[in-house]
Amino acid sequence: MRIMCLNGWGGTLHAALADYVGPESETLAILSRDGLTEQVTAHAEAGTRTSHYCKPMRFADYMLVNDAARVQDFRVVRSPEVSDHCPLLLTLRAA
Repeated sequence: MRIMCLNGWGGTLHAALADYVGPESETLAILSRDGLTEQVTAHAEAGTRTSHYCKPMRFADYMLVNDAARVQDFRVVRSPEVSDHCPLLLTLRAA
């Protein structure tokens, strides 16, 4: 698993990207208990894999934020397909 943290607005907003875990993983459960809201499953996305990925697991990437009220828009970009992972696009409201 890989987690990359992004911080902004004076360090008050925290977002994390995670991949190589499943939607029911202990890792996501721990991050959720620590106050992060996972955006892919919160928005009932069908998955983060493209047609380039042939195995049944459709989730590979996650976007977590500590202030869900600041999320203006979140989407999984489906086109164009250039990888077996879809890009994740997060738009935040200014504080």
